[in-house]
Amino acid sequence: MQSIETKLTSRLAIATLPLGWKDGKQKKLNALYCDDPASKDLIKRGWTFVETTVFADSSTFSIKAVCE
Repeated sequence: MQSIETKLTSRLAIATLPLGWKDGKQKKLNALYCDDPASKDLIKRGWTFVETTVFADSSTFSIKAVCE
């Protein structure tokens, strides 16, 4: 399996984020890659697009784009 990972840094602590932020982040990531025909084709062929965020409190959160 091949993957592309984007790493982000946040100045916020993960505990300060509003309820439901993970769902919103997942929807945005899915839209970014699944609405693009080239990226969507790569995902169908086994590629993985992952976004990892490191927060100010050293917490990490990773999500993977999922196309339906």
